[in-house]
Amino acid sequence: MEASLRAAELKVFAKAIQCVARIGEDLHLEAKDTTLELKTVSQARNAFARIVFHEPFFEHFKLRARDAATGSIGCCINAKAVLAAFKSLTNIDKTVQLCQLTLDVVQARLVIKLICFFDIVKTYNLYYEDFDDVTVVYSKTDCRNVLENNPRLLLEAVANFQSGLEEICFDVKTASSSSEGAGEFTLENYIEVEEDQNKPSLKTKLELHSSEFLTYQVLRPTRLVFCLQALKQLLSFLDSLNEPMTCHFDHSGRPIIFSQQRTDMSIDFVLATLEHENEYPEPALPSQSIRADSPSHSTHWDNATSGTMTQPRRTPLATPNTHPANAPNNGPTAGAWSSPAGPPHMMLSAPQHETPVSQLGAALPSVG
Repeated sequence: MEASLRAAELKVFAKAIQCVARIGEDLHLEAKDTTLELKTVSQARNAFARIVFHEPFFEHFKLRARDAATGSIGCCINAKAVLAAFKSLTNIDKTVQLCQLTLDVVQARLVIKLICFFDIVKTYNLYYEDFDDVTVVYSKTDCRNVLENNPRLLLEAVANFQSGLEEICFDVKTASSSSEGAGEFTLENYIEVEEDQNKPSLKTKLELHSSEFLTYQVLRPTRLVFCLQALKQLLSFLDSLNEPMTCHFDHSGRPIIFSQQRTDMSIDFVLATLEHENEYPEPALPSQSIRADSPSHSTHWDNATSGTMTQPRRTPLATPNTHPANAPNNGPTAGAWSSPAGPPHMMLSAPQHETPVSQLGAALPSVG
């Protein structure tokens, strides 16, 4: 594969590398006929990033003849090693004229050449081992809730939370289910139920109204708890692109997907959510729906959130190579098969209606 970037596009490419390096340790790079994909998964398996650069993004892009025969080539390389080639992101567009990328599968190396001003050329040869693809099954079309807004809105909102906070909670309601004067979208810090109740803790809560979003489609009220640090990284990157982002989600235990589509780029960030019992009930069928002005409507939601929060269940990621040979072919079920060892944290869960695990081409690399 051979590709070249001008200074303006190089700055975006470097920020994408930086974002990926802060989410996962390994960078999975795959080149196809007209696209270049950057993918990574966090060590805790609670975040997945996929950034696709289309051919118009590059000044020059092509697969070599021997690479085109296979349809795609790729490599898995340490993300921080790649990031070392783009040290000064703020001035990289002022010091570099052209960036050339070469993926040489024969010598198993990624060559990054920076052609700078004053005839200075910097060359980085990054060697890699066997290519190990990363695959996470998710679907945006089956999510009942869709939000669209400028990334700056949530970026400024999460800045109000403590820097050491690990998890954040999105409490999302329909416009008719929120009480008068209250916001339909609430952000608050998440506190584990087993923590000492006598220990002092800071509770932060921030409310947003549906009018602050470009699109606010919530058919299934829910409470989502997921990793705050990964959220900050993806919001910072998406905000630098000056384009609206779309958020797809369904209910707790299912992934929340942040995406952005451009003519030259496609971006998906998938974050795992905690599965807990302190969840809103399924909405009633249309024939049994309750009027928004009914007094029992607000009572219905108050009862749903009252009482003591129960212990959430952390669903492991079902990896493709752990599917039993005699298991029925009903698609991946969360927690149905063994999962890789790892820290007790939120983990990505494959939707139950997606392609059966036995049909997936590659598995996520195990995390030691």
